[in-house]
Amino acid sequence: MCGIFGVWNLDGSGVDVAAVVRATTAIRHRGPDDEGYLLINTRSGRTELCGGKDTTSELRLPDIFQFAGEKFDLAFGFRRLSILDLTRWPSADGESGQERLDHLQRRNLQLHRASR
Repeated sequence: MCGIFGVWNLDGSGVDVAAVVRATTAIRHRGPDDEGYLLINTRSGRTELCGGKDTTSELRLPDIFQFAGEKFDLAFGFRRLSILDLTRWPSADGESGQERLDHLQRRNLQLHRASR
C-alpha cells in the first residue's frame, strides 16, 4: 500500500504547508517507510520536490517547511511502503514473484536488488 494526498487552491492562494504535512501524516499507515512532497505554483510553473521527517536521507531533499508561506497553489504528499521481498507476492496472472524472476533470468536479463 502507498498513499497520496493532494490539494489545489483554484484561486491561486498558497496552500497551508503544515496542513499538507498533517494530512500526509494521517495516511502514514498506508506507507510508513518514506514520505515526500511536491509543491507547484501553477501560475509560474515553479515546482519543488521536498521531504519530511520520514523521507529517505539519501535523497537529500529540502524540508517541506522551508517553503511555508510561499505561494504554491498545488501540493501533493506521498507515503511509500517498502516491499522487501517480492518473491512472495503473486503477479496478476498468478505467477509468483520467484517464478517471474526465474523467467526473466532465463531470458538473460540482469537483475539488481537493493534494500535499505
